Amino acid sequence: MKQLLYILTMAAMVTNINAQTKIVPDIVWSVAAALPPAPGKELQPGVAGPVTGISGNVLVVAGGANFPEGMPWNGGKKKYHDVIYLFHHTASGAIAPGKVSRQRLPQPLAYAVNVTTPAGLVYIGGENESGISNQVTLLTCKPPANDIQFTRLTALPLPLTNAAAAYSAHTIYVAGGESPAGTSAKCFSLDISKPGAVWQTLPDIPIPAAFAVLAVQQNGLYLLGGRRKNANAISDIFNTVYHFDFSTRQWQTVAPLPYAVSAGTGVAIGPTGILLCSGDKGDVFSKVEKLNTVISREENEPSKQTLLAERNALLNQHPGFTREVLLYNTSTSRCARLSPLTIAGPVTTTAVLWQGDIIIPAGEIRAGVRTPQIISGKINDRHEK
Repeated sequence: MKQLLYILTMAAMVTNINAQTKIVPDIVWSVAAALPPAPGKELQPGVAGPVTGISGNVLVVAGGANFPEGMPWNGGKKKYHDVIYLFHHTASGAIAPGKVSRQRLPQPLAYAVNVTTPAGLVYIGGENESGISNQVTLLTCKPPANDIQFTRLTALPLPLTNAAAAYSAHTIYVAGGESPAGTSAKCFSLDISKPGAVWQTLPDIPIPAAFAVLAVQQNGLYLLGGRRKNANAISDIFNTVYHFDFSTRQWQTVAPLPYAVSAGTGVAIGPTGILLCSGDKGDVFSKVEKLNTVISREENEPSKQTLLAERNALLNQHPGFTREVLLYNTSTSRCARLSPLTIAGPVTTTAVLWQGDIIIPAGEIRAGVRTPQIISGKINDRHEK
């Protein structure tokens, strides 16, 4: 009931964003909980790219990756994890301290794309030390003992990591991502109500893009932002928004975002809203890519060391990612700026709706730095003339 009221309230707010007296949704952000230490560890540094979503009214945060032995530019190695953390609501509606499940993911995994469905949490693709995966798994958490079951669904037609996904009417949609061959423009759908169903290939998205946000609204898909890795050049970061109409089965360009951004989180709100939180605008990312290109071509060792020091200083002094929060209205193709995050903006994670609140678990908050925090956003509203 709480989530239904939330959706109805947000729908009314989104509809009235462009009225003479605007009712603009506002969000009060807070740190609601944190990942507890993993077994055998005293501290919890957090993870990026976790498997996360809701199953059995339980928030699941699992797997992910971090750099426990130091930053990668200083020689630290990325470590992939398989620990599962479970969160419940208290009687008062707060998020109770998380617990470590006695079960683990079938294998360490990070940067899968996640969708919450009535059947449970479905996580798709991702990567670990063995490379990029095409596996698709349904995770169900069964109360009261919180037993976790893993059910393999039909594998993706190709391995993908850092893809975008959305769910509506029994169907999961996956767009873009990174494959062993490079950034992907592929788009697929899977009807999970049909046992043994296989992925259907939809028309390609207009540009190859990973780290984008995908949402279902108004009888179609919306793909927001993202970035494309280019050979021998810096990556493109996009402000584009594309709409795929289910009826015509065609992609078209609609009004863009106010800035280029990738790796943010997003959720569909009401019948015409898409909430986009945080993300990487690429200020430091692009500078580091340019320096890496110059470093790779520099043959003079002292000059190379000077460039490496310059690059490492940029990364060590990374200011964090944008805290801006946008509400994209798919009816008017306009963006409203909502209250920004009051804490560090996480990227490479998945936002979910849980009992009416927006939940953003863990993620990366600066280059190489993870957070264990679980952010909660509670909806308020303000009136503007």
